[in-house]
Amino acid sequence: MKRLNVLIVWEIEEISNINIPKDSVLCIGNFDGVHPGHMSVIDTGRKIAQDYGKEVSILSFLPHPRLIINPKNFFILTDLREKIKLLSTKVDNIIIINFLKIMNMEPTDFCNFIENHFRPHSICTGFDFSFGKNAKGKPSDLKSYFEKLGKKVEIIEKVSLAGEKISSSLLRRIITSGNISEYLEITGRPYQIRGIVTKGVGRGKTIGVPTANIITMYQLPPHGVYASFVKIEGAKEILPSVSNIGYQPTFNSFKETVETHIIDFDQNIYGQKITLMLIKKIRDVKKFANEHELKKQIQEDIKEAKSILK
Repeated sequence: MKRLNVLIVWEIEEISNINIPKDSVLCIGNFDGVHPGHMSVIDTGRKIAQDYGKEVSILSFLPHPRLIINPKNFFILTDLREKIKLLSTKVDNIIIINFLKIMNMEPTDFCNFIENHFRPHSICTGFDFSFGKNAKGKPSDLKSYFEKLGKKVEIIEKVSLAGEKISSSLLRRIITSGNISEYLEITGRPYQIRGIVTKGVGRGKTIGVPTANIITMYQLPPHGVYASFVKIEGAKEILPSVSNIGYQPTFNSFKETVETHIIDFDQNIYGQKITLMLIKKIRDVKKFANEHELKKQIQEDIKEAKSILK
């Protein structure tokens, strides 16, 4: 199998010195969350590539345009590493362009940029893709420009679930609402939080339920207790766990934390990078009368998590 080619272009002036793949089927978009709508774009590109004996390339942007143009209530669903991992078996090339260097291009200039540097065989993009200064460029502009050059442009219509358009914005609303299981249903994979395990106060250990405390910059869902899996970086196993996101009101602690109890696991993993995969919310965070009552509830949480994760 051909090795994935990943190119990251920070300075547009340097693009002429980079071996940009030419004559490929170019799929253009942000692909944040890599959901079925994105896969419809890529699958269409793969079909065209197969028919004409071409490679499939993805053109995406960093930072995400929303972080620059309209960052309010916005967060990234999949960082660059995760996005590349998810797409690595689907395409031949992934090209990441510095969005700051192209955001003020007029739509025609953006099309010229694509043609001059990529010479695409054909183009696939979503119906809601926009580009150029003030996002004035629309898929119809790509179609008009490239079809005049005799090149095929496929504009992929929306993909829906239960009558609602699947989009990255929908996935963000799902996460902020706490309906984590719906994220799994739509994308086929759990919402993930990556971080580093750090030492906490040690209350979990004192009541016989040790937890790994995680420092993370990822967007957190609403506070609660979640059935989850943990993957320790470098390890093959995916371990079942129960995770608490939020406060510890039983101990009058109101600092937001992320901690997970890895079921039937007793190794020291301080300082290690882990990925927390949230599967389903079990309950809200609540205050208990004492540590004994808290421990009893955690034991019930573990039983329920085992039932969910089996």
